[in-house]
Amino acid sequence: MQDFYKQENDQMIATSKVSAVFHQDMFEDGLSEIRDDKLITIGFVEFRVYKNEKDFYIKKLEFPMDIVMNAPGIYKEGDYYFIDFNPNDVIIEKTMYVTSATIGAKNANGFLNLLTTAKLNPEKPEDLIQIFKNATSLNGLKLKVQSALLEAMISELTRYKDDDTIPFRLALRNSKVTKKDFKLVNIKDVARLSSVFSAISFEDIKKSLESSVLMTRNNSEQAISPVESVLKF
Repeated sequence: MQDFYKQENDQMIATSKVSAVFHQDMFEDGLSEIRDDKLITIGFVEFRVYKNEKDFYIKKLEFPMDIVMNAPGIYKEGDYYFIDFNPNDVIIEKTMYVTSATIGAKNANGFLNLLTTAKLNPEKPEDLIQIFKNATSLNGLKLKVQSALLEAMISELTRYKDDDTIPFRLALRNSKVTKKDFKLVNIKDVARLSSVFSAISFEDIKKSLESSVLMTRNNSEQAISPVESVLKF
C-alpha cells in the first residue's frame, strides 16, 4: 500500500495532495489518451506527493495494464501533463479489471513499448524482471520465449548512467557503483553502443559514427557479434 492513497469500494482515493505526471511522449506514442474528463493510460504513473506547497517526493504506480483515471482538470506545463488531486479525491473509479486476449495483448504491447524505448523508471534493475512477470501474468499471456533471452534483453537495455557504452552488469564490478547508478536505453541504441561493427548497421549514421569514434579513441571493450566472428575467418 502506498502512503498517498487508500483503496475503498474498488476505488483509489487520494489521502494527501498529489499530482499525477505524464510526459507528452505518452500521448504521442498512443499510450495515453484523454476522453472527456478521463485519462486512459497504461498504469506506469509517477506521482508527486506534496509535503507542503512547494516540497514533494516521488511515488510510482507500476501496474502493467490500462487504467482509467479521473482527469477533469488536466493541464500541461512544458513537456508534461499534470492532474492534481486533493485529499479524498477519487483518482481511479475502478481498480478491478477483467482482461480478454485482445485487451491483454494490447496491455503487454504497451508495456514492451515503454520498456524498449526506455520510458520506464524502476528503482532497481531487478524490478524490471518482476514488472515483466506481472505484465504477463496479469494480462493472461504466455510468452513462448526462454526467460534467459528476456533477461539478456533487459541486461543490454540497462546501462551505467555515467557511460552508456558500459552495460550496468559490468559497471557493478566497481565497488563504488551502486544499484541506483543505472539508466535504461532505447533498444535501437544497443547496436551502436555494443561495438564499432554493430554501430555501422544502426539506422542513425551520425550517432553510429560518433559512437564508433569514441569507442576506438578510448579503446573500449567491444562485444563481438556472431556475424563479425564469421567475417574474420
